[in-house]
Amino acid sequence: MRGLHRLLLAGAAALWASAASAQMISLPPSKLIDRMTPPQAERGVPDYDPDMLAAKLGGTVRVELVFSAPDSEPVMRLLSESVDAVLVESVRRHVRILRVPCQPEGAEPARLVQEYVFRPDDGRKVLAFPLEDQAALELRRQAACLTRIVPGRIPEYPERARRLGQEGNFLVRLRFASPTLPPEFSFLAGPAHPALRDALTEFAAGYRLPCQAGEPREIDQLYQYRFHDGDRTVIKDLTLPQFLGSAASMPLPAEFDLTTMGCPFDVRITHYQPYKRNIVQQVETSRPERRSFLDWLSHIPLRLSTSQTLAVMGDTFTVRVPCSKLAL
Repeated sequence: MRGLHRLLLAGAAALWASAASAQMISLPPSKLIDRMTPPQAERGVPDYDPDMLAAKLGGTVRVELVFSAPDSEPVMRLLSESVDAVLVESVRRHVRILRVPCQPEGAEPARLVQEYVFRPDDGRKVLAFPLEDQAALELRRQAACLTRIVPGRIPEYPERARRLGQEGNFLVRLRFASPTLPPEFSFLAGPAHPALRDALTEFAAGYRLPCQAGEPREIDQLYQYRFHDGDRTVIKDLTLPQFLGSAASMPLPAEFDLTTMGCPFDVRITHYQPYKRNIVQQVETSRPERRSFLDWLSHIPLRLSTSQTLAVMGDTFTVRVPCSKLAL
């Protein structure tokens, strides 16, 4: 275990005086997508018509799936243009099995977007890109207007916490039910330091989301309390084999042909597992065929103790992806 920690973690000196900082991170994941049935590992992909495969005829089928109730199959609306009807019908048959059991009763229909690529020159034949929640697009727009109605852009560092040497990272969630009311505030992760938690709770009451409309909106933030010249634990840059070898768990089965993704390439991972998905971004080059692989990486936590996981929460590091085929 010590060898693993030497591979993963490094020490660094903090460069700021004792203070707190707040950083906007990502939005909460879509509950509709996370809890969709059947689960991703059992969902499969649409059938590739043998005649079209033999004739090397492919295409991209992008569809909107509208779910009106938790136990009903979706209504499919085609978003692609100039795509063969045989491929569209294959997708239509496939999506009939999908359900969103956590959809609230009486809620507006859920609208999810799915894209399938039929590639006769690819050994995988059919690619299913990660689902997109249309409501999340609107939430991103509304989150941009987050503002404060009281002075101060960062929370205070309580004197009691300073005296006791208390510091650490806190992942919090703000839930806005109205554009004019303070948010509901909850801790997703963080050390049990009452003075720091009280300071964050008080600070959060000064936020408003003036463009909030419709259903309540949730926004996540990372707060960091640090001392000047204090030691800080960071995650080293890793190769993909090193990252996977250090994983506490990973979604299985997993099969990716990295040679079809413009390899080698780098990705930047901001680590939040197991408290929420990691943020995974492409570096320098961006290719759509990597999206399923990046989504998979977002679900992988590192094999660390609880205190170490909290210490590196929000840390960003580079993973070097080689030219290989991954089958787990």
